[in-house]
Amino acid sequence: KVVEGLTKGYFVEERGGSYRSRFRDEKIKLVQMSKMEASFYKEVKDNWDLTRTLLFVFILLFLAYCYWKRNFSYWTNKHIPCEKPFLFLGNFPDMIASKQTVPQYLANLYAKYQNEPYFGIYLFNRPALVLRDPKLIKNVLIKNFAKFPNRAFTIDKSADVIACSSLFAVKNPEWKALRAKLTPIFTSGKLKMMLPLIKECCTSLKNYLDAQNDKVVDMKEVCGKYATDVISSCTFGVNACSLVNEDSEFRVMGKRLFNSNLIRKVSAFGYFLAPAVIKVFKLSFLDREATVYLNDLFWRILHERESNMTRRNDLVDILIDLKNDNDKSISFDGVTVSSQAVSFFSAGHETTSSTISFALYEMAINQDVQDRLRDEIHASVRKYGDITYEGVKEMRYLNMVFCEVLRKYTQAPFLIRECVEDCFIPEYNLRADKGTDVIIPIAGLHADPKYYPDPQKFDPLRFSDVNREKLTPYSYLPFGSGPRNCIGFQGVKIGRHS
Repeated sequence: KVVEGLTKGYFVEERGGSYRSRFRDEKIKLVQMSKMEASFYKEVKDNWDLTRTLLFVFILLFLAYCYWKRNFSYWTNKHIPCEKPFLFLGNFPDMIASKQTVPQYLANLYAKYQNEPYFGIYLFNRPALVLRDPKLIKNVLIKNFAKFPNRAFTIDKSADVIACSSLFAVKNPEWKALRAKLTPIFTSGKLKMMLPLIKECCTSLKNYLDAQNDKVVDMKEVCGKYATDVISSCTFGVNACSLVNEDSEFRVMGKRLFNSNLIRKVSAFGYFLAPAVIKVFKLSFLDREATVYLNDLFWRILHERESNMTRRNDLVDILIDLKNDNDKSISFDGVTVSSQAVSFFSAGHETTSSTISFALYEMAINQDVQDRLRDEIHASVRKYGDITYEGVKEMRYLNMVFCEVLRKYTQAPFLIRECVEDCFIPEYNLRADKGTDVIIPIAGLHADPKYYPDPQKFDPLRFSDVNREKLTPYSYLPFGSGPRNCIGFQGVKIGRHS
């Protein structure tokens, strides 16, 4: 119609006459019609764009729902009891809504499924198997260790090369070679040589407390300072003087390692339970400034020792020996060396401090425990003339007290192992697929009245020689178990007992 009108317009112009006014009216109508058509087509186009967008969103949601149904039907399809997951988030909303920590949440689930040897949960969209039965736990940690050799810890050296190069984090087979290198550090002979270093810190602690007279002191802070002095002396060969200098740089950096701010909580959560968080945001496992400080300090001390050819019988000397060893089974140099010193400091610092704090708290409210332990210590000092390595090892009640502290106040509340190969356990008709995380809720085991009657009661006699024989194997795991247990538990034991 537009073309027809223009054609008419051409002839009108040529012929002139009475057609001109008629064409003008026609032209106006044609222009109006054109605008109406344009408006109509624009409306159709907008509606189509909206329809296409809604269709795309619908398809996307449908595919996400199918993915969710497939992933979150994992345990149901295996006929394994499990917690009902939330869309995309798995079981974490339960934990967030109840304002619980991960260990508390796992301990509560442990109690909820009291009649089951195992149950399933979802870490976001990843299925994880939680073990309750001690025999099944032994099967995973010992019998089938080759299929569960790794901690489910995110390895991303671009985010934190120090933490990801430590013995705690590395995967097999690198872990096996590194463990073999480091095991001699914690022989009884090496630990005995470190005892004089620990005794120096004990003397500083005694002098500090004597100087307080009748003042009220924060014993958690005092224990933190003592732990800083012990670990820094035995690990880095440095006298941190935390009990003398309130602003000791070593103490400041030690506290920074374990800052409980939001970033550190998200980081710890990501490294153990949500690898995508680390891959995307590149968060460090421990405070970055503190780890850089400790790493630089270690290398400065190491170079001084090598230049001056001095020895102090601490971890630095042992790591120098390992670095210079001709064994080529693993490249033991650079960050591999320094990361072990940093990780030993971080692992031993907080656990030593917290364990001593809880022990002092329990002795304060259980006077009979305090009196009996003091008598045993006095008897040992009379026998050996001082606190000695042999004397500490002979104090049975002291060991019982700390065993009960570690049961009631578990420092490692859960273990996570990664299944690297399909594993079938016929005794439980259980098949663990490759890639599945296996969680052992230690805090739940330690609070189970089936194994520890009246679990909230502090009773060191649970670990007497007679009663210890009655304990269910693998119901007590303060340092883990199997080839991948805590390598330094004997060293930590000497430090806190002394």
